[in-house]
Amino acid sequence: MIVSPFNKEFTWEIKKKILGMRGEDWSRVVIDELGLNEEEMSCEMMVEKWQENLRDLMHEVNICDGALETVETLKFLYQDQDGDDDENQMKLAIATSSNSSSGPFSHLISNFL
Repeated sequence: MIVSPFNKEFTWEIKKKILGMRGEDWSRVVIDELGLNEEEMSCEMMVEKWQENLRDLMHEVNICDGALETVETLKFLYQDQDGDDDENQMKLAIATSSNSSSGPFSHLISNFL
């Protein structure tokens, strides 16, 4: 979506190259791979547009089948059985690689927990 106005395609090959990179790093790779220049799309602009698209799309995301049941089962299995505040009790968490708690995935936590 971000690069389509430039008649470019964001392919799976590019996605594989940038997986796990920070915004300032992956945006440079995408710009270089697609032959864009800074006048067309800066790294900062690409990251900003990417985050806007994610915010729009994330409201359409549904929890995966079985995910909530899995978390609830784990919570039940690993809860403190004797009622004491046991420091050895297993802690459960949901994690994201999003760069902030107010980012595009933040609504998922409030919707599903």
